[in-house]
Amino acid sequence: MQQVTAEQLHDDPRIASNPMYSDITNPQYDIDKTYQLLRSIYYEKLKNGQYKPVKIINTHGKNPEEMSDKEIVKVFGAE
Repeated sequence: MQQVTAEQLHDDPRIASNPMYSDITNPQYDIDKTYQLLRSIYYEKLKNGQYKPVKIINTHGKNPEEMSDKEIVKVFGAE
């Protein structure tokens, strides 16, 4: 089975065919709606067994968006 990457979610026709989601230079582009659509596509593919994460990382219950730079490097590794 082929793994689906984040980049492949952008190839979904619901995104690729709508400039509101696919063209950042479009005045109608909406980052929040794009995120919500990407998220729904991800969960749809996950539910149907079409999405497999490349790597699973244990954040020990912490939200990565609220972690310090030092914690992020410890959990995710340096660049």
